[in-house]
Amino acid sequence: MSLATATPPLRIGVWFDVAHISYGGPALVLIGTILGFLQDAAATARDVMILLNAVGDVNWSIGRVEDPDSARAKIPRAWYGPTCFTHADADVKDLSASAVWNDCGRVLFPSAWFRDYVSCGLPYGDAARAGARQQTVWSAGVDVDFYSPAAGAEKTQDYFIYFKSQKYDDLCALQKYLFNNYFKIRGSVLVYYHYDPEMLRAAARASKFCIMLDATETQGLAALEILACDCPMFVLDATKYVGPTFTLEGATSVTCWDACCGRKSHMTRLATDFPLFMDSLATYAPRRWVVENHSYAAAAHRLREIISR
Repeated sequence: MSLATATPPLRIGVWFDVAHISYGGPALVLIGTILGFLQDAAATARDVMILLNAVGDVNWSIGRVEDPDSARAKIPRAWYGPTCFTHADADVKDLSASAVWNDCGRVLFPSAWFRDYVSCGLPYGDAARAGARQQTVWSAGVDVDFYSPAAGAEKTQDYFIYFKSQKYDDLCALQKYLFNNYFKIRGSVLVYYHYDPEMLRAAARASKFCIMLDATETQGLAALEILACDCPMFVLDATKYVGPTFTLEGATSVTCWDACCGRKSHMTRLATDFPLFMDSLATYAPRRWVVENHSYAAAAHRLREIISR
């Protein structure tokens, strides 16, 4: 087959945050997507080329491919930018002014609430311009081989608390409630930033369930990693994001979710919902759902479908 008639490779532009090269969400998404494409290779005959954009290029984009076929002369860009990993309004403002954003025809968001957040923060200019972009929710995958139950191992504690971005008073109130009402169960606390992947996996494997105290996540990789260990979750979701000029209602801490994963609640409903969660604990089976929907291969397959349309 000549180069003139060959199908061009699918080129995925990647924004890479060098400040988080060893542990941050952008690095995990990059590496996981590359592995997912390799695992999903049998699903398509098209090659995949991962391009590492220059420092400061604030986008994920499908690069423009020179092709003799005029129908493929220009491939629409897609965006999955750095604001997917931060809530700083300045980032949204900078993105809206960038030439890359203005050239995008398709926008990928890691969750529905973050799509709404960006839509509120970006000055689209008019409804027609906003509607011209294809806005799609796409969630990255996690390593379901590394994050998996320990075969034959017994649970050494009842629960662990994953604490991030919530008020310390909420953690104290939660521990007080557990002490007063569930004195016999034992658990530990894992604080965001002060752990490595092995520690998170060990806690999820050793626990019968996890209680998550978090505020806002664009997607929330840690939650999927915990669920992949077949550790059900009781999520004390902040339920809304309050920005400088707008408020968004809806799930903001664990955005990828199914009823088999556990139960979502709020500090104001703790006394009502936690007993219901405990009564149903044996019925939850989150790992199968994560493997089927949020493994590296599943996420890459979904991304192929989105950007190949």
